[in-house]
Amino acid sequence: MDHFTLSSYEIQNALGNQIVVLATGNQVYKRILSSAFPNHFLSRTFEDRYGRFDWGFYMHGVTTEQLSEVESLLELCRRHILLYDDLSQCFALDYHTKLTPSGSQRTEVGQLVYLAKPYRRNPTLRNFEASSSLAERMVQFVRNHPTYRRSEVIVSAPPSRPEGQFDLPTQLAGHLLKSFHNLTDGRKWVQKVRQTRAMKDCRTIPEKIANVKDAFEITTDDDIRDRTVLVIDDIYESGFTLNELARVLFAGGAKTVLGLVASKTGRDM
Repeated sequence: MDHFTLSSYEIQNALGNQIVVLATGNQVYKRILSSAFPNHFLSRTFEDRYGRFDWGFYMHGVTTEQLSEVESLLELCRRHILLYDDLSQCFALDYHTKLTPSGSQRTEVGQLVYLAKPYRRNPTLRNFEASSSLAERMVQFVRNHPTYRRSEVIVSAPPSRPEGQFDLPTQLAGHLLKSFHNLTDGRKWVQKVRQTRAMKDCRTIPEKIANVKDAFEITTDDDIRDRTVLVIDDIYESGFTLNELARVLFAGGAKTVLGLVASKTGRDM
């Protein structure tokens, strides 16, 4: 799993409803644009002859309204974290912490995640308020990403303690359901079928793989074949949990599995 952001970009108008997109960052972002705008032809990738950006391409048949959507998606890719894993696409709103001259501290999103989790206590108004703030950021993300906007089913990562009164991924998915009426509630479609350890307690890759392998099952008669599923979680560390959920969903016939998490930890293991 890799994680990065789009460093910089520029859009230039060309003849005949064409635009030139120039960017610095991993070329996977071109594929993200291609899937977001499947009805538009994207030319081969070329180098910026002036050396200001790493690469560029032409995009054909772009209306004024679509130009605004392209720019919004590029800005989204600059501001949020792309998690390059086994899902069709996966993003985090931000890193959980950042380095400062005085040491590591939580980002604004990381602080909201911290405030939103009751940590085995009864939930308080603070937890619900922070959860709502995170969810609103996710709503804005989905609105500005055409591929995510076309999601048909929403699923949240199953809670480690099903008996708990408050589960942050479930709360976030519920907020998104209220904002996007085209989404089908699939929060109970995938459930944990055996107990797992906290992933932070697994120290090696084989331990993490064994911990979540076959831990989830699709437990519904509703059909997910050929549908686009949006999976919501709160924190992404190594990604093994989210990738195992995606494996189960793909095995169940899902056409596309999109991941959206609140924060990515500084650790990849």
